[in-house]
Amino acid sequence: MGANQSTGSGSGGNAPQAKRCYYEVLDVNRQASDDEYGTLSDDVVMRLKRGARIKKAYRKKALELHPDRNYGNVEETTKQFAEVQSAYAVLSDPQERAWYDSHRNVILRGDDAVQAQHYEHDVRITTTADIMKMLPKINACRDFSDSSSSFYGILRDTFDTLAKEELACEWQQIDPLAYPGFGNAKDEHDSGVRSFYAVWSSFATKKDFAWMDIYRYSEAPDRRVRRLMEKENKRLREDAIREFNDAVRSLVAFVKKRDPRFKPNAQSEADRQKTLRDAAAAQAARARAANQAKIEET
Repeated sequence: MGANQSTGSGSGGNAPQAKRCYYEVLDVNRQASDDEYGTLSDDVVMRLKRGARIKKAYRKKALELHPDRNYGNVEETTKQFAEVQSAYAVLSDPQERAWYDSHRNVILRGDDAVQAQHYEHDVRITTTADIMKMLPKINACRDFSDSSSSFYGILRDTFDTLAKEELACEWQQIDPLAYPGFGNAKDEHDSGVRSFYAVWSSFATKKDFAWMDIYRYSEAPDRRVRRLMEKENKRLREDAIREFNDAVRSLVAFVKKRDPRFKPNAQSEADRQKTLRDAAAAQAARARAANQAKIEET
């Protein structure tokens, strides 16, 4: 097929287990119910209602799946409880819940959906749908070792793949950006973890997404039609780039929240020393100003 290829792939072999909607897991309606929240705005009231219902549903499920109530079926209820925890971790966070709601259908389709696979120079390019389908898998992972199937193993491969794909811009005569690797379980916050999240949180692909084009300019009968073709192809590319960037950044934020290595308020030793120096300088400046004021008064 040459440098640019697209193929369709269906599910083969045994059908994968269907993903369950997180609202279904918690047995909670996606719409808020009536509760008392005074005179708050409708938007705030709705968020509070949904949050309260989700928390209540989680507590109910946690009691139902407690080992003391499921003696003899501990293994199965443990798996179910892990699923409940994953659902609650996403739905209890307003930002993650909003993102889940807007991408829910794609996430639930999972590997069952037949999707186009794009290749650049025989390298398969990760799609926005690929990124979104990873979130449930990552959220359910409780193994924080360095094995290939662990939290760090899965994400290390994922970000390595995304970084390598960005090298595709070299084929477009564009200088690629070197993205840092995800690292290992024992990496310290200041030895790469912080810089990883700082760089990836601002991810912006340099791939041109030319494979999104639906019109061939050679088929345009005149200049006016060609310009219309170019305009529509440009719109499709820009939409795809925006969606892909949003998916990767959302993945980074999702992972950062769950990464035990990340310390939100941590400072490097250099930053800490700078803070101390700045505080000392500010204190000295205030003291000099106070002394000067006293001298002027006398």
